[in-house]
Amino acid sequence: MFTETRRLAARTAGLALTGLVLLGCNAPPVSVNDYPSFGEIKVLFIKGQSDQRITVRALDRLAITSAELVAPDGSRVEASSIDAVPNPTIAPYGQGDAAFSGIAGQVQSVGSVPLQSNPGAPTTTTVLSGQTVSVALIDVPEPSVYKESWQQSKIVVRLGIGDEVRTETLPAPAPPP
Repeated sequence: MFTETRRLAARTAGLALTGLVLLGCNAPPVSVNDYPSFGEIKVLFIKGQSDQRITVRALDRLAITSAELVAPDGSRVEASSIDAVPNPTIAPYGQGDAAFSGIAGQVQSVGSVPLQSNPGAPTTTTVLSGQTVSVALIDVPEPSVYKESWQQSKIVVRLGIGDEVRTETLPAPAPPP
């Protein structure tokens, strides 16, 4: 019984920890499928959230430095918020909920600041050295207009600064029902 109680406490603490890390990034709650794999950018509306905010998520060596919604008429809406966590740390496989698709575990620290929530749990973790988790939020100014033209819209994401910059153009996400 004591062991089961500890497991429940550890799982609850893990979920709370993941939420705190994402809250620190101004990121809305997400499902496992909403997380990008290494080198991937995901653009989506978060289920159950506002139909006026597009979320752009990246897991890459380079952090998101700008993100824009480009409408069919060429008008642009820049991200209202961009946050990044360099060198995120995840727990070993099976020690928590998935933080990113392709990575089992949970975010355990922000940079070098540990967020140990279960003192009895194994302390082995994996630092994603050289990787950055980035989140950009784009506010859709007119959701009704967006719903009519989203298939012709696109999201332009710029990653990196200085000599190492990459720009990716992605299709705009379908609006929520």
